[in-house]
Amino acid sequence: MTVTAEAFSVRLGDRTLLPAVDLTAAAGQLTVIAATSGGGKTTLLRALLGAVPQGATVSGTLSVVGSDPLRLDGGLRTWRRTSIAYASQDPGAALSPIMSVRRLVRGADPAADPVELLERLGLNAALLNRRIGELSGGQARRVALACAAARATPVLLLDEPTAGLDAEARARVTDLLAELRDAGRTLLVATHDPATAQVADQTVQLGTPLTTRPQRTAGEHTDQPVLALRDLSAAHRSRGATPVISGFDLDLYRGEITALVGESGSGKTTIARTLAGVHPYATGSLQLDGAAVPLTGKRRRGHCTQIQYVAQDPRSALNPARTVEQTLTRAVRLHRGTGAAEARKIAAALLSDVDLPESVLTARPATLSGGQRQRIAIARALAAEPGVLIADEITSALDHASADRVLDTLTALAADRGLSILLISHDLSLVAQCANRVIDLDIYS
Repeated sequence: MTVTAEAFSVRLGDRTLLPAVDLTAAAGQLTVIAATSGGGKTTLLRALLGAVPQGATVSGTLSVVGSDPLRLDGGLRTWRRTSIAYASQDPGAALSPIMSVRRLVRGADPAADPVELLERLGLNAALLNRRIGELSGGQARRVALACAAARATPVLLLDEPTAGLDAEARARVTDLLAELRDAGRTLLVATHDPATAQVADQTVQLGTPLTTRPQRTAGEHTDQPVLALRDLSAAHRSRGATPVISGFDLDLYRGEITALVGESGSGKTTIARTLAGVHPYATGSLQLDGAAVPLTGKRRRGHCTQIQYVAQDPRSALNPARTVEQTLTRAVRLHRGTGAAEARKIAAALLSDVDLPESVLTARPATLSGGQRQRIAIARALAAEPGVLIADEITSALDHASADRVLDTLTALAADRGLSILLISHDLSLVAQCANRVIDLDIYS
């Protein structure tokens, strides 16, 4: 077998990062790794890559292409170059921000055809000259997959390769995975996507099996918008760039969940970043409760407090040097003006709101799963008690049960506190269950 694990587990202090798992995967097999958010999927993939958190304790055995990656020491880099490729669930953090897409793919394999790889994944060749920061989250994810696929290694590890993608893009990724498997490569894919599971040769379940989603409802909005955006035009660059979105209007209402959908690259994240005041290349007008708010440039603290943004890449949004407690209590004290003891109580309550145990307070982002980091980012945004919450693919790295709990929390906040939520998602079933209104950028354009 190309990859084997026998009773392999990872612990960090009193926390179990990966429960004991047995795994065998051969050449020409696609194995899906399934678990609830925080169940150990990313920890397992990174262990197969030869990386576990500092101070972690491992037990059991691993073998990847004839070697134990956790015992290679000085030979690990050479082994990785020839034996294994990895695409993480945070492509924005994993890929060089200063290299163009063309250079990234060519760097993975100088003989690779970047145009052909991008087209197979539904990406336009015009993206080749862009950098990762100029791509949408879905585009960046597929570029990371293209780079991993370009490397001719026998083992390919993929962490949530279809998260945050529209249906067509997910289908293209799934087709490529099947082709790579049929070409004789060993694929291990951590995913919540049932379409990927359907083409898998086997599924390895970590911990308790996933549950299905219940139905939910959302509150009704008032007649006056809390936030009104008019005639938005935005581009990736200030000079000579074609606008990503042009002439766009948006109203968000108190107590309402508004869903923004559209194919990857249609401008959803650009709109979200503009509303949050972090996209510099935008024109138009914005009002919050009837008062003008600058689209670009410095905003007043009250504007920053009232409009909170949860990005789809939580790893780059959280300070890696701070514990969860430091991150949340800092936000609570900044926005609510409480003392240290009260801030810690509120931080623990915020964790409960996003379905995380109080024990996570002592953890740092690097020791958490992608889904856990995403929920920490949501909790930090809620610490400000905002009037508007912009949620950019916040459930893409969560299993259905965890996504349900987070969305139940947001729906309750919308109904009970009058929170206005802009929910960006490709999950149309989720949108249908929780949104009052749906804006489709594909139809708009």
